[in-house]
Amino acid sequence: MADHSAIFVSHLNTTATVAYNTFVTCPGVPLFNPGQPGALDGITLVNNIVANATNPIKVAADPEVALSSVQAAGYLNVTASCSDPGCMLRFTVDGSRPTILSGVWPSFGWYQSLGRTTAINVKAFLPNGIESATRGGIFSPVTTG
Repeated sequence: MADHSAIFVSHLNTTATVAYNTFVTCPGVPLFNPGQPGALDGITLVNNIVANATNPIKVAADPEVALSSVQAAGYLNVTASCSDPGCMLRFTVDGSRPTILSGVWPSFGWYQSLGRTTAINVKAFLPNGIESATRGGIFSPVTTG
């Protein structure tokens, strides 16, 4: 699941919210190009990050997420790690993308699912940096029959 790009096209009389995106601009290039006067009038911007290419901000390395073991009772142990020192991993188990407000990945390195299929998504956050792309998957206990 890559989530580090955004293209937004608007036309007159559009109302929309552009939220939780990361935009990187080059010197002299506007964040929004108002090619048509009034095209951005109905647009609301919420919690977006703007970085300039001349003053780059570090993007956190994508986390590695993997099934490490399945216990006899069907419990899943899923591991996650990030190669960037100082990164904080945050996760969700409902299929949504993690935010800075999501739960913190357990410090011992793995999450245990209680014997059921679980959609786990993980994202790395750096202090004063841009969060990573979301990584994860749907993990299921192995059934034997």
